[in-house]
Amino acid sequence: MIFNDTVNVKLSEKKFVGGTQTTVVVFQGPVPGRVSFLDSKTTFDPAGGKTSSRLQIVLSPFAFVIPPNVGSAGLTMAWGPFTGLFPEGWVEPHYLNGRLHHYEMIAKAA
Repeated sequence: MIFNDTVNVKLSEKKFVGGTQTTVVVFQGPVPGRVSFLDSKTTFDPAGGKTSSRLQIVLSPFAFVIPPNVGSAGLTMAWGPFTGLFPEGWVEPHYLNGRLHHYEMIAKAA
């Protein structure tokens, strides 16, 4: 698979440090990937219109494992004009011949 894009990934996890639960950044940096637009919609509220977009993101494997149910608190991505991309649902690992080939997810940008 050819990864044409570069996605900036920030992977965090909750750990107990000194008896208190804190969020620790495990990985932050660029990861090769492929990004495709799925749809966008505009919702109106008294403050004005708000556009949200959904994108399909495919990431190549990197040094850290992304848990399937990482959620928006644990995984934040940035690509192109979007600085706040969060997974919507599960992050699917895809395997080929028993090896991790890529991660696939639907992300939402608001």
